[in-house]
Amino acid sequence: MSRSSLFVLSAVLAGCASSSPRLAPAAAQPPSAEVEEAESAARSEIQFCGRPSGATRARVIFASSGRVLAAGLADEQRARSPSGACALRVLLDMRVLPFRGAPLERVFDVAMLEPAPPSIPDPPSAPGEKPFGRLAPEVIQRVVRSSFGLFRHCYEDGLRRDPTLRGRVSVQFVIGRDGRAGAVEPADSDLPDVRARVCVREQFKALAFPAPAAGIVTVTYPIMFEPGGSGQAPPKAEPRGGQGAGAPQPGS
Repeated sequence: MSRSSLFVLSAVLAGCASSSPRLAPAAAQPPSAEVEEAESAARSEIQFCGRPSGATRARVIFASSGRVLAAGLADEQRARSPSGACALRVLLDMRVLPFRGAPLERVFDVAMLEPAPPSIPDPPSAPGEKPFGRLAPEVIQRVVRSSFGLFRHCYEDGLRRDPTLRGRVSVQFVIGRDGRAGAVEPADSDLPDVRARVCVREQFKALAFPAPAAGIVTVTYPIMFEPGGSGQAPPKAEPRGGQGAGAPQPGS
């Protein structure tokens, strides 16, 4: 049996060559560091794919366009599970710089982890204090916008691999009682470059917000990226526990 038959492959993308203009002359093969960064980003996002948890091997085939032609998992049962389907979507969003040579095949280990509770310091509430907090969405948006250059850098790095790259990156995080962002996880994103998505997510870990009133706040923050501009939808801020007094809406 050939090695390729050991993997359950996802749908194959049409076309091997990129019709997008290249920003620099393409090498015969992408640099090793470039491929390793793509694999590292894929591992980082696949770990959030959830149950069933466990490790397996992933296989991807890069076309000369830098996009993934096909992707698969060695564990056939896992590949057909919800976490496997999630992992395959991530693998198909791997990108490297365009190159001139034949399609490049890579095999590497990945792991899905059990969902963990937020690792946010949450000291006992004062008498009468509720465990969930409030922070106005416009305050959250102001802090994120002040650091937008960091997110833009992630996107511009993605444009080197695909000058037509566009889409949404949504990140979920928790603002602790001290105002620091933690428990940062991917949310519903459609930007087709996992390295850019992971880069954006990592930038959120450095953000510092005003301390929420009376607790901690869970936030889902979407950012739209497109060549020549970008925009941010209003963040969705929720009190911990999803009940009681929530974050006030803009204009309230």
